[in-house]
Amino acid sequence: MQRRHPDFFRDLEHCIARSKPRIENLKALREQYDRVYRQTGSKARLEQAQLDQAIKVFESDTSYDEFWTELGSEDSGRSQAEFDEAQRRAEEARRQAQQAEAAKRREVQRSKELQRELEAERQRREEAERQAQRRAEEARLEALRVDAAKRREAERSEELQRELEAERERREEAENQAQHAKPQSGWAALAKGFLEALAAPSESGNRVATPQPEAVADLTGVWRAPDGYTCRIWQNGNAVRIQLWDPWNRPVADSSGAFDGQFVRVSFTTVPMPTMWGLVPTHGVTNLQLVNGGYTLQGQSVNHVTGQALPVLLQRAS
Repeated sequence: MQRRHPDFFRDLEHCIARSKPRIENLKALREQYDRVYRQTGSKARLEQAQLDQAIKVFESDTSYDEFWTELGSEDSGRSQAEFDEAQRRAEEARRQAQQAEAAKRREVQRSKELQRELEAERQRREEAERQAQRRAEEARLEALRVDAAKRREAERSEELQRELEAERERREEAENQAQHAKPQSGWAALAKGFLEALAAPSESGNRVATPQPEAVADLTGVWRAPDGYTCRIWQNGNAVRIQLWDPWNRPVADSSGAFDGQFVRVSFTTVPMPTMWGLVPTHGVTNLQLVNGGYTLQGQSVNHVTGQALPVLLQRAS
């Protein structure tokens, strides 16, 4: 075997050891060669050449044994302390390499964890955006529902106003028809008869007055209901007006209509009262009959808005 400089093999003591089998030392040399092969520079090229020559020596059992024999004769002067120091440095180099590899693995693991955290954060952000969009859509739909409800409420209010206006017009029309169709009675009939008597003298030359027609009962006064409500009635000929007051002397309804001497028919409008549309005035009709010698009015009142039909009983109080 060609002799080599002792320093050539001493440089390889960090990756080979006499106590290890040839195969393990050969594997360690090849691993070191792979690491140095990735480096550049003159020092790296020199180490690559050294490793390549050492690998050729370690590939054969014969050259391997000659290597250790030659190395032992050339290195007989080295102390055991120096050899131990070389072994220690080799072990330190291996430990540092292992630590670097572990640090690299930790860095890779940390990078993967960071990627997972970033992905989780992205998913959370997307979910928050979806929830915000869903809440915005729900708020928009709720606003549309509220607007639709307001429009329906306004339409119902306008329709109710039109119905109240139409009922008022019908009531006024009925009152006008009753005023034009009612027979002359009371003071109007007496005045007409008196004037006719003055204009047409009798055969004896004396003026004779026409007989007075039978007077219509007068409902003017205060009438009370059994539940404590009070009605104030004003009568002018056949036209009547009735106001209803509660037991605490608060106005409840106002009505007007006609009285033919026995039957009373009036149309009423109440103060605003609670209904399905809120506080609104209601309206309807009341039909009464005068009985008990003119001291009692009885009949029924129908509310056209609520649909209620209530019995009515009034007693003359004054």
